[in-house]
Amino acid sequence: MTFTNYPGHLVAISLAAAFAALTFFAFRASELRAPARRRYRWPLMLLQYAVILLLLAIAWDPAILHTSPVFQRNAVVTLFDTSESMSIADDRDLARMEKAVERFTACFHPADSAGPQYKLYGFDRQAYHCGSVELLRRWGPQTSLHAAFSLLTRFSQPEAGGASGPSLAGAVIFTDGRATDSNIRSYLSPLGKDVPLLLVGVGSKTPRTDVAIESIVAPARAWIDSAYPIAVTVTGTNLPNEPLTIELLHDGGVVESRRITRNQLKRSADRPTAEAAVEFTVPAKNLGTHVLTARVAGQKNEVNTANNSRSASVEVTQEQMLRVLLYSQQANFDIGKIRQALAWDKRIELDVRLDVIRDPVLAQRAAGGRHAEFPSDKDELHRFDVIVLGPCDPGRLTSAQQEALYSFVADRGGGLLLLPGTNVASLTAKRGEGADALLPVILDDRDQRLWPPAPGAIQPSFEAQVGRIFDLKAFADPAQSISPYYNVARVKPAATTLATVSETPIVAAHRVGRGRVCLLNASKLFTLYREDKQGGLLSDVVCGLAAYLGGTPSGGTGVDLFVERSSADPGRAVFSAHVTDKSFEPISEANVLLSVGSQVVPMQPAGDGRYTAEIDLGSSDSVVATAQAERNGTFLGERTVAANLPPVHNEMSETDLDEAFLKALARHAGARYLHIDDLDGRTAEAFTARQQAGTTEKIASAWPRWPLLLTLCLILSIKWFLRRSIGLV
Repeated sequence: MTFTNYPGHLVAISLAAAFAALTFFAFRASELRAPARRRYRWPLMLLQYAVILLLLAIAWDPAILHTSPVFQRNAVVTLFDTSESMSIADDRDLARMEKAVERFTACFHPADSAGPQYKLYGFDRQAYHCGSVELLRRWGPQTSLHAAFSLLTRFSQPEAGGASGPSLAGAVIFTDGRATDSNIRSYLSPLGKDVPLLLVGVGSKTPRTDVAIESIVAPARAWIDSAYPIAVTVTGTNLPNEPLTIELLHDGGVVESRRITRNQLKRSADRPTAEAAVEFTVPAKNLGTHVLTARVAGQKNEVNTANNSRSASVEVTQEQMLRVLLYSQQANFDIGKIRQALAWDKRIELDVRLDVIRDPVLAQRAAGGRHAEFPSDKDELHRFDVIVLGPCDPGRLTSAQQEALYSFVADRGGGLLLLPGTNVASLTAKRGEGADALLPVILDDRDQRLWPPAPGAIQPSFEAQVGRIFDLKAFADPAQSISPYYNVARVKPAATTLATVSETPIVAAHRVGRGRVCLLNASKLFTLYREDKQGGLLSDVVCGLAAYLGGTPSGGTGVDLFVERSSADPGRAVFSAHVTDKSFEPISEANVLLSVGSQVVPMQPAGDGRYTAEIDLGSSDSVVATAQAERNGTFLGERTVAANLPPVHNEMSETDLDEAFLKALARHAGARYLHIDDLDGRTAEAFTARQQAGTTEKIASAWPRWPLLLTLCLILSIKWFLRRSIGLV
């Protein structure tokens, strides 16, 4: 107890002494001096003095200090996955996110003031505060658990709540586990060991029926009046016994359909789904861009129908002429048959130059009209798209001719097809630095074995098959065999083997600057020629290589164009153009227009002759784009690129609850995993609702209290009865 108006010890002692003296002298001079009453004088005096002291204490305002603890509600951070996969309805036609909200309200009672305070957040690509379940955003493009864990890490920091803010009692994450990153080692535990984290899996425990078009592969460009193949991959999970119907639509109209049974779907060892490949053939009848869509009919109670179709676009164009120069220092059967094979291809404009006719009369009678040496002028070579260099001796080429040939490949971006030399040592001896860089193989002049021949069938490599360089049907005849010219040719590390014979590289290619160089390492090529089959295998090989090497047409020598998917948004494509002048120096002040279908956009400068633009591709996986460049009214060139982009694995590609991932993540992060159906009213007991935040002190006056009043009344009553007993009242 304390006194609010206490005057201090000196004043209190002085007052007590003064009142004691006054009381003593007052009772000494009173009627209590009679002998019969003298024995009551001291008790009455003491009672009177006690009343005075009690009144002094009341005047000094006695008070009592009360100390009580202060409690505050703890915070529980609750995150809801709001990505597109959470829109799937697993049961009762209720979306996963709606079910998560329903179970959260029923099991955690967020409106109960006696429980913890629930802070609500949503997350898809990023985590965001919503404050209420009605403000959750629907539906995000992808699920990033890293964003959710990063948010929890910030809450677990001591400064997150502050001295007056609520303490973190735990966290709850509702998700179906379809995260962009499924590598659990990339996740760090976001909370401390004493703070519980609950991962709630939302979705059906058992996988439901789901069919999907995994991919549709079509050539980005096709020639008019030809036919092009379409490859469709369909996948399925928990399929019924009914067959699947796959339809191919051309510009919105169904052109063909196929039915596949469940037995035709093959299951791979590393994937839970089964898949099958279906091929279609579509005729190219009309010029322009056409949209091809593959779709599969939805199944009964299918969990996800958003992945039942995919589209690709094909540009049908007129055949583009490819200017090819065939040059040789030796006339033999190989050169003659290669000339005939190239002549079969209507897309090739062929120029033949032989450096072997010495008689002027014979030269005038020969095809081509004259004896022609290899051009030494760069501008003359740059008019061609591909050069086929027949048997020749590089030592006979002048330095200007070698420089022009190297510039044709490296600067202009042309294609060079090398045939074996006039003899064994012709490609290995007397080579300059540029000639050595052009060769895609290493030829050791000390160990060049041409004999004995090792004939065998030509086997296209995996790279050639993926790039569709050759028509694989042309290699089906096992009777057509050939021998490598250089048996010990070793492919350079950066080169690509396109075909082999008995494991010996027979077609090797590599990139030099902007262009490509290919070596056709074969002897007696004329044996592959078939007149009755429009050139046969020789025409397929040589024309296929010419088309592969002639990627940069003469009109596009000043422009390079590249395309790739945007890392931020896979549905958008990023185009990059590199513009140069006639000397192949970068131009940074050009006007570059990009045409993609009906869209025409200007490309923005990015420095050093580079220009970029970004375009939304929608659901298409193929693109045909043209970039045109000019500066000060001078046309610099144009370049058309046709590309098949890899299919996008988006949020809706796989939508089943990934319980295995969530359980493994819970073990790794020190969390607890529960399926949403296992939540009950006791789940919230894992979180401490309140904790003591401090104490409060309150001073209350003791005078209005009954004990003090009763004490005063008791003293006065005793005094009254004593005085009455001795006859003073």
